[in-house]
Amino acid sequence: MAADDTRELCLRRERANAETDRASAESDRIYRANMAKRDREAAAERARYKRRK
Repeated sequence: MAADDTRELCLRRERANAETDRASAESDRIYRANMAKRDREAAAERARYKRRK
C-alpha cells in the first residue's frame, strides 16, 4: 500500500511539473511576442523620426 501511495505521489508531482512547464513555456512565448512587438514599434518610430529630418 505504501508503494502505491508513493507511486501516486510521484505521478502527481510529474503532472504538476508538466503543467508548470507548459505555463512557463506560454509565459515565455507571450514575453517574446511582446518584446518583438516593442522592437517593431521602436523601429517604426525611428523610421518616422528619420523621415521628419
